[in-house]
Amino acid sequence: MLNDRVDNAEIIARDAQKRSNYNEQYSRKNNVKLHGIPEADAENTSDTVQKVLKDVAQVDLHPEEILAVHRISGRPNEHRPILLKVKNTEVKARIMRKRSVVKRSGKRLTDDVTRLNSKLIQELNGCDEIEQAWYFNGNVYGKVKGGRRLQFDIFDNIQDKIKR
Repeated sequence: MLNDRVDNAEIIARDAQKRSNYNEQYSRKNNVKLHGIPEADAENTSDTVQKVLKDVAQVDLHPEEILAVHRISGRPNEHRPILLKVKNTEVKARIMRKRSVVKRSGKRLTDDVTRLNSKLIQELNGCDEIEQAWYFNGNVYGKVKGGRRLQFDIFDNIQDKIKR
């Protein structure tokens, strides 16, 4: 009886953590992180982002498309990343389509991924059977050697999922 209650509590806790991660990721769906942009004293991050995207990626980002923009904590001895929240997914897609162009300039555009999803991607990238792992549209995916693509969840047993 007690074991059943503990098992039930574990199921409820897992479900709550899954839902929490989903909701957190959903709230970040219109966010983009910009890495490698030098910091300036008294900078206007909105102007900085608009200028970088225009100059490097030929993306015209209008002020009304920006909901929020600010620097976030980053790695020591590197420029702090900029977190950009845009109006909708169409604006985000317009920006993210230019990822490779921005990367060639020494800067990077990344999705704003939750800590749990980021950890899952790292685990997948560390797995010998996985060629590549990525985040897309709220979900984490991995490409198994041989070309099969799988969607992964934070509580999946990676090895079991690959074998299926």
